[in-house]
Amino acid sequence: MGVLRTAMGELRGTLALLRTPLDEPDAVGVELTRTVHAAAERTGWQVELQILTETDDWPSAVRHALLRIAREAITNAERHAQAQKLCVSLTRSQHLAHLTIMDDGCGLPIYPPGQPVISDGHFGIQGMCERAKHLQGSCTVRPAQPRGTVVECIIPFAAQEHFAQISDFQVIAHE
Repeated sequence: MGVLRTAMGELRGTLALLRTPLDEPDAVGVELTRTVHAAAERTGWQVELQILTETDDWPSAVRHALLRIAREAITNAERHAQAQKLCVSLTRSQHLAHLTIMDDGCGLPIYPPGQPVISDGHFGIQGMCERAKHLQGSCTVRPAQPRGTVVECIIPFAAQEHFAQISDFQVIAHE
């Protein structure tokens, strides 16, 4: 039943994103702000949100991918991290979009080398990384210091879409 509930939640999020008019001025910033503040209301998190760029001239595929990745990372933190604080940053450097989401929660489980990070019907980390890779970007999920998790995503604006191989993503577990 939990897998069905999770799938329905993800479907609702996808439908909401498809309805979000990202071609309006600063739509990505507005939507990211709304998503972060809604999560903070549900969790009581202290949030730090920095949107240090305009996104109006970003390719549509990049805008959609970054919002989907942000939503998944925030949902993961909400469900699993037991965090008190969430920091979200969206920036630009020349031809790259940078998204960073960091929580101060319990961090990632330790995955032995060779063990997939997909377990019990959870595909969130893999999905975030595949989205970035699809646009020739990268997504790294790693421990935060002194505790918590960091999701860092970098996507080039001029990327040609291509399909990611499942093994083309990186999760760095606690040592």
